[in-house]
Amino acid sequence: MSFLTAWATVSIICLLGAMIPGASFAMILRNSIANSRKTGIFTAVGLGLGMVIYASLTIFGVSALITEHLLFAHLIKWFGAVYLLYIGILCLMAKPKADDVFSKLGHANHLPAFKAIRMGFITTLLNPKVILFFIALFSQFLHPGAALWQQGILAITISLIEFGWFSFVAIVLTHPFLQKRYTHIAHWIERAAGLVLIILAIELAFSHIL
Repeated sequence: MSFLTAWATVSIICLLGAMIPGASFAMILRNSIANSRKTGIFTAVGLGLGMVIYASLTIFGVSALITEHLLFAHLIKWFGAVYLLYIGILCLMAKPKADDVFSKLGHANHLPAFKAIRMGFITTLLNPKVILFFIALFSQFLHPGAALWQQGILAITISLIEFGWFSFVAIVLTHPFLQKRYTHIAHWIERAAGLVLIILAIELAFSHIL
């Protein structure tokens, strides 16, 4: 697999992963609705910064492991495929969101940019699922001897995807019309993401067999 193909596939999977509601989405929801759109975007900056640290640590760690321990490399690749399949199945079970999910959040005082960034950064660092997801992902696409610049591009790309997606979410969540639309289609977006992850997981599993 060429680096361009691997980069594109990793980018798609990371975007799908970001689209799945979790701790990051909850923080963006809280800061965007309870404070402002700008606060939500600054929170997304923090999420992206935390993501580049986790991504870098995981990429370089996985790369070293698969270079030194081939047996472990095969095991972790299988774990990765199974974990992606598990996430996909959970997404397929997503239920519709309550119509009053936004009205339940009150309005707080203005949150300074630094505090919003810090909240996003800490949210990412304290989420152990991020590490599991990255191990599952990078074990499929990194190969022994991968160039340092390739690993760096992957880490930066993931950070930009995290920031870009959640900035978009902050904009959507602070627009009254789009809020209602999002509530009605959120579970379908999650289910679609789950279906793609399942297909990718099965394809990856078969690639290890053949």
